[in-house]
Amino acid sequence: MKRFFDYFVSRESHLLLALWLLVIVTFASVITAEYVLYDETIDILGSDMIKAPLSFASFKAIFSTFTSNQFTPLSVLSFWLEYNIFGFNSSVSHLVSLLLHLACVTMVFWLLKAMTQRPLFSWVITAVWALHPMQVETVAWVLERRNLLYGFFYFASLHSYVNYQNSRSRKSLALATVCLVLAGLSKALAFILPLSWLMLDWLKSRSFSLQLFKEKAAGFVLSAIFFALAFFAAHGEIASDAQGFLNWSMACYNISFYAIKTLLPFNLLPAYEINRFIEGIFTPGPLYLAIFIALAWFACRGSRQRLFGVLFYFFSHSANIRAGCGWLPVLRRSALSLCSHVRPDFFCDSAHRRKGP
Repeated sequence: MKRFFDYFVSRESHLLLALWLLVIVTFASVITAEYVLYDETIDILGSDMIKAPLSFASFKAIFSTFTSNQFTPLSVLSFWLEYNIFGFNSSVSHLVSLLLHLACVTMVFWLLKAMTQRPLFSWVITAVWALHPMQVETVAWVLERRNLLYGFFYFASLHSYVNYQNSRSRKSLALATVCLVLAGLSKALAFILPLSWLMLDWLKSRSFSLQLFKEKAAGFVLSAIFFALAFFAAHGEIASDAQGFLNWSMACYNISFYAIKTLLPFNLLPAYEINRFIEGIFTPGPLYLAIFIALAWFACRGSRQRLFGVLFYFFSHSANIRAGCGWLPVLRRSALSLCSHVRPDFFCDSAHRRKGP
């Protein structure tokens, strides 16, 4: 039995196959689901852009139009092509989501393996991430294809950048930049990717020299463009000053709430409605955030790896919070949510210990 286990673990293809089977068994039932009446009837079934015929004019419109206060042309493009080939077929839409989740799972495994050189450990962390209840929303909610595409290209960019760190290959850096573009076209929040690269540099103890920033010049320019697109797309959701305190209280509450639900995924709902009867629960949001930061700082003392994990979690979630929305997303899949929260505290420390004397 031990010989079989060692042989199985020694083959990356076996580990990936086991991951894929776990994910398929867990999420296969979504293929029989229908479209969600809440918003998919509007943003997908009722979208004139998606129902437009195959033409260059339609293609151009997809990349020059904001939809639902967001810039997600790759997601719209995929729905447009799907409609023109299969029509509106919920089973096809859900199958595409499942396949994209499998692609994300594969990329997470490769990323962790590149960072730790520990296949079995990477498999365990990837499996926890892939099957976590927080993933249900993105896999089962067709409209969240933008997050699946965003997550795949975000992980692909990080993987390519880790390869660049290990090999100094300019091709790997160029591929990381191309993936940044594709992540940004999936969701403009990809503007935080160059910050993620810098955090990986800090984790590797690279000197923050001028050359370090010059090599990422293209990434910083693209980041500024996607930030401008995200800001312009969301300008209609910017709240008035009168609601400013409530919005920031909600944002602070949300960061802590994500941490709790990541570690204790119980009593989850796809969304929580915000109304005047429950606004009071957000008032202590800044206090909750201060407690979260204090506890994180205490846990990270003396450990660059753990601090990296907490900062990665914080910045990833901060970029995904839109204070002032009428709904507080609980299961929204920030592509790095569980991975950034669980991964560094374990695999970075493990890698550090392995390289130590």
